[in-house]
Amino acid sequence: MLARSAPLDTRGSLPLPSVDKSIAERNPEYDNWVKSTIWTDWRKFAGNLFPGLIWAVPTTWGILRVVKTGQFLGPGLTGVVVGVIAGWVATNYLGLFQNRKMRRELEQVIDDGLEGHGERFYVGMSEPGGGGVLDPHDRVGFLVLDRDKLRFVDDLDVLELPKAGVKEVRYRPNIHSLFGLGRWISIQGAEKTWLVEPREKRSLLGNRKFSKKLRAEIERWAKP
Repeated sequence: MLARSAPLDTRGSLPLPSVDKSIAERNPEYDNWVKSTIWTDWRKFAGNLFPGLIWAVPTTWGILRVVKTGQFLGPGLTGVVVGVIAGWVATNYLGLFQNRKMRRELEQVIDDGLEGHGERFYVGMSEPGGGGVLDPHDRVGFLVLDRDKLRFVDDLDVLELPKAGVKEVRYRPNIHSLFGLGRWISIQGAEKTWLVEPREKRSLLGNRKFSKKLRAEIERWAKP
């Protein structure tokens, strides 16, 4: 579960979910049922649905063709290969469903909360053991490199990680790594670890490449 700081106070155009601190303190599952109005289950599902369909159609046809003809080499194998390639390409470009639209919506909500702070990056975030069936990113928002702390800001609230407690910055695999399309940047603090993956680019592969720059920026920021 992600640690919670004070709820974000913003004058953005989209309404924030109301946050009852007493409920949050009484219920340890609070973060599981307060839902983002932007990073929705539909958007998570769609990022899997469309690539999955593009992979499944030629692959299923190829398998059925092999079963029907009994011939592994031939059109059936071609269908499977085409399905795998098409699925990889679709995952790369369609896996970030409505990514840029979400960024615009987040900026409308939280821009006032970002003004006057350090450099920011659009990322997906989780913690070790987090992530869901639909997507490895528990939350989507902005990673802000302030002078003495990291902040993660989304449409729910603000999370903070003190600079003085950062022990290590390194890569860690996630589900995108299985396809060569992504990886976590792990930021290990004194009491908790953040896992972030950039969403700055239009494709998963583009963001994987961008993660090298983001890691370097975080390492530079973390130096005493």
